[in-house]
Amino acid sequence: MLQTLQMPYFREIAKWTKEMMSDIIFNSIEKGETKMYIDPNTGGLLFQALAAVFVAGSGVLLFFSRNIREGIAKLRRRMRKEDEEQDK
Repeated sequence: MLQTLQMPYFREIAKWTKEMMSDIIFNSIEKGETKMYIDPNTGGLLFQALAAVFVAGSGVLLFFSRNIREGIAKLRRRMRKEDEEQDK
């Protein structure tokens, strides 16, 4: 069954979905008419999901902050060293 599903088929679906979503969003913005509605339960669920993603992202950044700072410092040193070598 996997052999019958070709990659171009998935690309077509992705392309169609992307075009459809952009049409929905931009057409409703252009006309000034939005007929979309999110009920309170769905809004609350979305808010909770986004809050969880934000908290998890903040935790990851806090947990790996030392590694991130060291990586940025190494990158800046490497760039500075390359600039000094080019100046010579």
